[in-house]
Amino acid sequence: MSCVDELFIGDEGTSIEFLVKECNDADPDNPFEELVDISSATGFQLTFLKSDETSLVKTNPDVKFMTDGTDSLVHYLTISTDLDLSGYWKAQLRIIMPSGKWYTSTIKFKVNEHL
Repeated sequence: MSCVDELFIGDEGTSIEFLVKECNDADPDNPFEELVDISSATGFQLTFLKSDETSLVKTNPDVKFMTDGTDSLVHYLTISTDLDLSGYWKAQLRIIMPSGKWYTSTIKFKVNEHL
């Protein structure tokens, strides 16, 4: 996810970003994360779990590459009705590739109320 100072109910145009990485543990004593070229992805599904435990799902074309996928970046721009509850939310991205389908790690963020 991108660096955002704070998210608020009704925020519109906020970029929620995922940098897709995987663990390379070829050497078990020195595992490291490496970026994944996702340029061959045919689809994305972004699932938000709201603070009340309900889900909000976004798919193509709203969830898309930042550039061409070789940089491992995917993003979604919020619309005014997305962030509708204050509290802690979670998000997870599903990547659909010709070779299979995978999920990213889950991120957690807070949506704040207005003054």
